[in-house]
Amino acid sequence: MHKVLILIAIIFSTKSALAQDYDKIAFITDKSQTYWLFGESKISNLSQLELTQLEDIIQTKITEHNNKVNKQNNINSNDYFRQYIIIENNRGEKEVWINFLCEVGENDKWKNKVIIVDDGGKCYFNIIINLTKKAINRFIINGRA
Repeated sequence: MHKVLILIAIIFSTKSALAQDYDKIAFITDKSQTYWLFGESKISNLSQLELTQLEDIIQTKITEHNNKVNKQNNINSNDYFRQYIIIENNRGEKEVWINFLCEVGENDKWKNKVIIVDDGGKCYFNIIINLTKKAINRFIINGRA
């Protein structure tokens, strides 16, 4: 019970640092949903400071992207649902995968289950950030069908 209350407190404190609509954010903590991406890594969480740093890294990358493409392919991160997976890797570094989805359907399945979409263009993209190193490991925007 104590672990559940701590997790709830972490989620609410993490969400409060985001300038997003809380209903558009999900923290995926089920190991069966994270193993495919990070293997045996330990599920972790974010402090307020780390979340601010993470958001700065995301916005810098999106601005960089938007400066390279025509306006119709620009991204506004506030327009997306987000799924977060936060881990500590085997080197003790904190890594975060954020899945950005422009739509999630009519149910709440996306809040507990990672949604993988083929194609869809800028409507779906994801990013992996090594927060310890303040480095982007991957930034992928889905292709178009």
